[in-house]
Amino acid sequence: MDSLRRDLVYAWRSLRRAKGLAATCVLSIALGLGASTVLFSVFDAALLRPPPFREPDRLAFLTMMHRTPREGEQA
Repeated sequence: MDSLRRDLVYAWRSLRRAKGLAATCVLSIALGLGASTVLFSVFDAALLRPPPFREPDRLAFLTMMHRTPREGEQA
């Protein structure tokens, strides 16, 4: 346990001397955690949880297409 404490103190002193490296490490960890959280949230909402509808198997997708007549065609 004493060697772990010494290692942590040594790491802390090293990072205090190299502030750019410390900032890069903290930023990398923060970006990694944020990206992991976003990906899990999207995966959970899209694939793991059922849709918030009473009968999701009866859903349909409707779309409208507006076609303009070509030159020489009747509208």
